[in-house]
Amino acid sequence: MDTEFQNQFAQKLGIISPRILRKAAELSRLINVKAPGICMSDSCKNVMSIELACMSYSQNLDRAVAAKLAGTTKAIYNRTLKVLETLLNLAPKTNVQDLAIQFGCSSECSDLAGKVLKSYQNRMSTIDLDMALYQTAALYVTSKKLKSKVDKSKLVSIAGCTSTTFDRMCKLLENHVDILVDDKKQLIGTKRPAKSFLQSVEESIKRDELQTNSKKQKDSSQDGKADDYEAWKRRMLDMSRD
Repeated sequence: MDTEFQNQFAQKLGIISPRILRKAAELSRLINVKAPGICMSDSCKNVMSIELACMSYSQNLDRAVAAKLAGTTKAIYNRTLKVLETLLNLAPKTNVQDLAIQFGCSSECSDLAGKVLKSYQNRMSTIDLDMALYQTAALYVTSKKLKSKVDKSKLVSIAGCTSTTFDRMCKLLENHVDILVDDKKQLIGTKRPAKSFLQSVEESIKRDELQTNSKKQKDSSQDGKADDYEAWKRRMLDMSRD
């Protein structure tokens, strides 16, 4: 009955490919198993199964019509579809490096986000960092820390979750960002500042001047000793004549 119901939606969406219909039926069963907690009607489930199947085979579909057939708004439809993509492991893989390029973030921001994820994974070893939620949240909190602007709403959309879930994830990662940035500041504070070329030249000139003055003092001292010897020698000669 579900298959017939689903095929009716497929016809309205212009989908007739047998392999897409078989994939849609398979995904509908997976949704029942892996996403029983998502509140949606049978119509919504069947339509989204069809769209997910189309996406698997790079088949275009009119999402505005799909949302209407699903009996929901386009915004809710898009958000629910993203959640299903994540739960069914159908979402395209992403990483902070690609996201940083996409959102125009610096390499410093990208590197810090990677370190934040690694730090978080050390605490929570069982998590799957490939999930878009972790990647997007890490980029957001590091951008915020480094005062770099990013479009939060777009990141939430890529994460495929609600704003509340995204904010909760960001809150968990913020502490890791603070620790990493503070550690870096302390490390920089303990290092001697690098000398400029001009400073190096000035120090070299001062060393040469000190060496020259020292040599002059030594030569002057030796000359004084020679003069004393000559005066002593003359006194001895004068005494011998007397």
